Amino acid sequence: MEAGHSFNQEIEAFFKPRSYGAGLNGVGEMILDLDVMLDWDEMIHAGSRRKAAVLRAVRKTVRDVFGRRRWKDFDVTQFLLDLDTICERLARV
Repeated sequence: MEAGHSFNQEIEAFFKPRSYGAGLNGVGEMILDLDVMLDWDEMIHAGSRRKAAVLRAVRKTVRDVFGRRRWKDFDVTQFLLDLDTICERLARV
């Protein structure tokens, strides 16, 4: 990914004003930590497509996590739609 570009700031600015229900209230700063596994061969040969491959892996990993775990009063559907939106936006940067 391009040096000097902070995806964290853009992602935080995107998600901060949004609300997905009270389901995560009381969970610290409402931060989802996860590990994303990347395919070594794909990353070696991805070149300029590396960012898109990483974003694709993040989307898949987050969907897998939310497929296994449920939070009461949390709008997973809207969260995943918003995740898709920000990933598509970041892929164009």
